[in-house]
Amino acid sequence: MYGPCYFSLREDCGGRKTQDTEVRNVQEVRATLACRLTEAVLAAAIGVSISDMRKPSRHYARAAFARQMAFYLLHVGFGLNFSTIGRSMGRNRTTIQYACSRVEDARDDGVFDLGLGCLETALVALHETLRAV
Repeated sequence: MYGPCYFSLREDCGGRKTQDTEVRNVQEVRATLACRLTEAVLAAAIGVSISDMRKPSRHYARAAFARQMAFYLLHVGFGLNFSTIGRSMGRNRTTIQYACSRVEDARDDGVFDLGLGCLETALVALHETLRAV
């Protein structure tokens, strides 16, 4: 009746409605796909591995800033809110908010701003192309 990604509610023993654990919200799936796409593009552009970007600690400065740029592009380019990005990327929403402010401050540098703008345009175009397929 439904496709592979649908949102379903069932009643638990107390009569409250709860989300099935096997079922995912379509918006969350789309957000996760946008996150993975952004991670891959940023890792290639900056020259860090995706596993370094996903480490729970800061790891090293280059990977940390690539991760912050990914958070920023997801928020600005894809319009995802901090909580959604945090859930998809395994971070707290305040971490995402802090990262976005750091990247926004770095955009004062014209060369960095141009490069980040190009990445944003390419990511959004690639995402739209993949959604059309």
